[in-house]
Amino acid sequence: MLQSTFWLSPSPFVAPVSILLLRRSSDSSQQTHRLAGGWRQRGESHFLRYELPVDPTESTTGSRTVLKLHPASLELFQYGELQWHHTFVQGKSTADLVFQGASVPMQVHTLRVRIRVHPFGGRVDLMYRLDWQGFQEEVDLQMEFSVIESRTQSQS
Repeated sequence: MLQSTFWLSPSPFVAPVSILLLRRSSDSSQQTHRLAGGWRQRGESHFLRYELPVDPTESTTGSRTVLKLHPASLELFQYGELQWHHTFVQGKSTADLVFQGASVPMQVHTLRVRIRVHPFGGRVDLMYRLDWQGFQEEVDLQMEFSVIESRTQSQS
């Protein structure tokens, strides 16, 4: 079992990070991405930002993602062809999804949220079930991030 830790710096900072993102779904598919991103602390929250590359096997463009990490929840902002803003809280169900400018009715059931942050990086473990027009998919997302250069103090 993962120990829950949520380190906070005494002052805001910005740092470049390397990110290892592993996404498994109930249809047995698995995606692994090694990405460069940014990590920022503002107040009592950590923010991770990264861009997923364009998938040449699909007709979609890449997407920009920002994760806002709290001790017991994760807020996701995804921009691109697929726009999604959702707050994952273990045991809660809700969602709003916009695809190509249209709102899509769906439900997201958060099964697990575990967030660990330490001075040199951290780990996010998220599991959720997506229900959309009779389609159901369970997603297990694991992300590890680590500082690749020293942190700098943020001016904001």
